[in-house]
Amino acid sequence: TVKAGLIVAKLSKNMDELEKVLDNYPFWTGAGNKINWSVCVLDKDKEMEIFLKNYFKKRFKAEKLKAIWKPAPRPWELAAWKAGLEIVSFFDGKEMCIGKTLTVFNPRAVARRDLGRPEQKPEIAISLRLARILINLSGAKAGAMLLDPFCGIGTILQEALLAGIRAAGIDIDPANIAMAKRNLEWFTKKYDIATEWSVNVGNATELPEMFERNSVNAIATEPYLGPLLKARPTEAEAKRIISELNLLYKDFLMAAHAVLAPGGRIASVFPCFKTDNALIEIPVADIAQKIGFKLWQPTKKTFPYLYTDERKKIDRLIYVLVKS
Repeated sequence: TVKAGLIVAKLSKNMDELEKVLDNYPFWTGAGNKINWSVCVLDKDKEMEIFLKNYFKKRFKAEKLKAIWKPAPRPWELAAWKAGLEIVSFFDGKEMCIGKTLTVFNPRAVARRDLGRPEQKPEIAISLRLARILINLSGAKAGAMLLDPFCGIGTILQEALLAGIRAAGIDIDPANIAMAKRNLEWFTKKYDIATEWSVNVGNATELPEMFERNSVNAIATEPYLGPLLKARPTEAEAKRIISELNLLYKDFLMAAHAVLAPGGRIASVFPCFKTDNALIEIPVADIAQKIGFKLWQPTKKTFPYLYTDERKKIDRLIYVLVKS
């Protein structure tokens, strides 16, 4: 079982300063006012554990949350919480880091949601783990509209629906859309989900023709990453692939900027290639800033984040962009 979290503060161990920093961060942003909560201090700092427990008790009371304390939940118990918050802290050798758990991966539940689907296409399908990471980073909340403009067989869409997020997907390949539709029909029936969703054939570079301007709350996607590779590319091959993808990503980001609501986020992966001599990548930050996005950085330097998988010939950089 794997946890993914977000660090919201890094500072010296000064409790007065820490309290001021925590006051400015909205830890609970979910729907409803009844939650389970816990504190996980990774370095077993008892003083920090007591401080965080007392601080959040007072804070939840002030915020009129019915917060139920759950000491030391095991990962699968944490994953089963319908509404919950786990505060995490650790010392990185220089500073105290405070954050919260965004998601917990339960292998058995993930396997059921993945392998149980009627349609499979492993050569293009994003992992459920990465799908959940991108959804969380997009900032989409229950009831919001999330768009996946390269939806494939619907993996990101189904994980969004599981979180109560309205989901819309497009893909340029009609066969992918047919598979996504069958998967989502199965998924919503299997998990008794009534949240709105739609999938349609469409081009990710022509989003304003399919969605009203400023109508999409968040975008989470893994775009086309280039041709399938049997081995890691040479530097020359990597540069050629990157050059071919540059225009697609520029046009996609321009289209996304038009339909995304002000302040909305895009959480997306982009390819990068490790060769013997260099790391070859798309200049995403430069392209995005010229279009009108800002690079989202919850701490000093979080993104792009290198996401690797030894089974893949292409590494991925996760970017989070905000429409300014």
